[in-house]
Amino acid sequence: MSDTLKDLQVGDKVIYHYGTPSTSRGVIAITRLTPTQIICGGSRFHKDGGALVGRSQWSSARIALWSKAEDEEIRQSALRNR
Repeated sequence: MSDTLKDLQVGDKVIYHYGTPSTSRGVIAITRLTPTQIICGGSRFHKDGGALVGRSQWSSARIALWSKAEDEEIRQSALRNR
């Protein structure tokens, strides 16, 4: 597992935080990397900080390092909200 967003590789999972409340999140995979960005599907994120590229000042969309514990929490939350 990587220690920072800059150490991630194509295929690694990240936690995608979006919208409000802050519990809006999911798990996505990295599809491509550039020297300064992480691309997940059609979305681009800055390697330093994980913020969505081109976001408005009010947007909270960002990515964070994946963890098994948070992945399980997201799955449980999805099951509860069915």
